[in-house]
Amino acid sequence: MKTCILVLSLIFFSSCSSMKKLAISNSVGVLEEGEKALNNEASYAFIKESALANIKTLEALHYASPEDEELISLLIKGYAGYSFAVLETEAFSDILLERSESEKIQLLKAGYTKAINFGIKYFELNGIKRKDLLSKNGMKLIEENISSPNSSDLKAMFFFAQALAGIFNLEKQNMYLLGSTPLVVGLMENVCGLKPNFENGACDLFQAVFEATKPAIMGGDIEKANKLFKNAFEKSPKNLLNSVTYMQYSLIPMMEEDEAYKVLKDLDKKFVDFDRQNNFGELIKKESSFPKELNLYNAIAKERFEKIKKLKKQLF
Repeated sequence: MKTCILVLSLIFFSSCSSMKKLAISNSVGVLEEGEKALNNEASYAFIKESALANIKTLEALHYASPEDEELISLLIKGYAGYSFAVLETEAFSDILLERSESEKIQLLKAGYTKAINFGIKYFELNGIKRKDLLSKNGMKLIEENISSPNSSDLKAMFFFAQALAGIFNLEKQNMYLLGSTPLVVGLMENVCGLKPNFENGACDLFQAVFEATKPAIMGGDIEKANKLFKNAFEKSPKNLLNSVTYMQYSLIPMMEEDEAYKVLKDLDKKFVDFDRQNNFGELIKKESSFPKELNLYNAIAKERFEKIKKLKKQLF
């Protein structure tokens, strides 16, 4: 009788565990579809209000299944993406005016730190300890331990690198962060070599930004960065975030006022077309020429563009 009860108990708990995994898997699938919907969102206000709720739902699922790599990869992407798309946009004026101690910039650092910590957890599950990951042998260990990266690996690698680069851009005098730049470069080259059009052109933009912000001692070259920005424009002319970011990291720091004003004038016209998607009264007259899969990028670009316009007298 005791044996029978033990067997039944094992079957029950095994069944519960399987049901739990299935429920989490189904939830992740729904949230991934929600991510696609967010990518098609043309209103920055709606993006700002909805993005964090999805991430917090993922985090709750993570607590229920702490070693689920797919969940962790989505959390790395979620926090890195939210930090870049929302927190960095909210802090954009402070970044441009170099108010490094502002509350918004501190919140931005907290967002990138969340992404980095989940990234460290991801690589630990793949046999790489934190101190080894951030050492000069970090990229070599990743290549050894993740020799054939799947979609979760690629997400984890790319957005972990983005978060590291994001916080480095906010603390360029931090020598500990400076030492992580080879890892950032290695991860980017790995992912973008396998998937050149990863996340609708994120590789082109990220590589241009990283080149523009990398210190000269690490091989940074603004002329090379400008060529990479030009390459991004040519590959994805409907992604207006490329132009706004070009102004942020090249034209504004180099005080290229005339060129910046030309870009602003050109963007003014293009955003009229893009904004049709947020006004059916205009949309019924004429469809917008901007593809929906770039709406997230362009909504961020529009918000940052407006902030540059307000500050242009202070910036030049």
